[in-house]
Amino acid sequence: MGVYDKKNSTGFDYFFPTQGTKIMGLGLAIVGALLILLLLAMAVGVFSPRPLSFSFDKNPVKSSEQSILTVSVSNPYPQTARKVIVEVVPEDRRAISVDRPVREIDVLDKNRELEFIINPVGKILPGDYVLNISVTINGTKFSETATLKVIQ
Repeated sequence: MGVYDKKNSTGFDYFFPTQGTKIMGLGLAIVGALLILLLLAMAVGVFSPRPLSFSFDKNPVKSSEQSILTVSVSNPYPQTARKVIVEVVPEDRRAISVDRPVREIDVLDKNRELEFIINPVGKILPGDYVLNISVTINGTKFSETATLKVIQ
C-alpha cells in the first residue's frame, strides 16, 4: 500500500485546505512586499555615501600627547560642491584645542580628507571629551560628534 493510495488507513489528509486560501495568500503577498520594501530601504541607507565620517590616529591619549583627527567629507549631491566649510569645535575649549578648527574646501567633486591636530591643554583630568564636527555642503549642514578619551 502506497502513501498516495486512497485507502490510506492512517486517516492523514495530504491535501491543503482550499477554503480561505485566497485571503491568506493575499495577506502573505502584502507582508512579503512590505518586507522587501523594508529591506530595500535599509540597503539604500547602508550603501549610500555618508557626507561626514571621522577617525582618530590615537584614541585614547595621555594628557601630554596629541592626536590627529581625520575627517572624510563626501559630496552626496550629483553636482560639484563649492565653498564647503568643515568645522571641528570641542565642547570644552579650555581642555581641548584644535589647530585650525575651521577649514574651507573650494571645490568638492567626490570626497576629501582633512586632518586636524587635537591637543589636550595643560594637565587636564582623565575622561571623555566631545568634539563637534560639522560640514556645510551646498547650504546643508551635516554634523557628527567624536569622543576623545584622555587617560593618565
